[in-house]
Amino acid sequence: METALYLNQEVTPSEFRLKAGSDWLKTKRFAYCKVCQNIAEPWGVHTPNRPDRFDHENNVVGCPLSAKAEPRYAALKPTEVDIQKIDEVRNAFLTTAIGARAEEFCDYLVGPRAITDEVRNQMIAEADRLKIWGYRNVPFWVFPYILLTLIDFKIPETKIKPSFYVQFRFLKPSKGFVDDLWNKSDKCALEKVFLTSGKPSSYPPGNPYPLSEAYFWTASN
Repeated sequence: METALYLNQEVTPSEFRLKAGSDWLKTKRFAYCKVCQNIAEPWGVHTPNRPDRFDHENNVVGCPLSAKAEPRYAALKPTEVDIQKIDEVRNAFLTTAIGARAEEFCDYLVGPRAITDEVRNQMIAEADRLKIWGYRNVPFWVFPYILLTLIDFKIPETKIKPSFYVQFRFLKPSKGFVDDLWNKSDKCALEKVFLTSGKPSSYPPGNPYPLSEAYFWTASN
């Protein structure tokens, strides 16, 4: 990470060392990740030929900004997080027509009766934890795609089939920034797989699903 938060201010590693002092570790003056709020440690400060950066303490994996992020979050690494815009973007997304369409879109791709109010709240809570609303320059139509990748979904049992779990993952040409999802959307897709086997699901048709604003608005059950 190029920057982190110290005393509610965004700082570079060099700025952090100036403000917190060289004994920051002994005096427990920590900087924190802008996304997951875990301790961020400065590295490479004043070291020749090595760029300054912050790394997560203890190799946190549940954060897109972690150098060792687990696969679910690895595709969601933002180029920047604007923490000042989080509430504004979140409210705009959830209270406009695109927010209502997002619910229909997610219901269609996951399956009938799978997204309850509890599941919907869980998706939003995870989005809040990861601060995806602060990802810079994200088009609103991309948010529903991201929401689908944040949790696993339980498909309810029927008279002929027991319940099972599915998850969504992004297919990208590289482990680059989340910006690829809209800047290189023609090279990306959203895949739905069974959680236990990892095999692609055949419902609804068209898996893997294209990443496009047109598909977001037209995909329907």
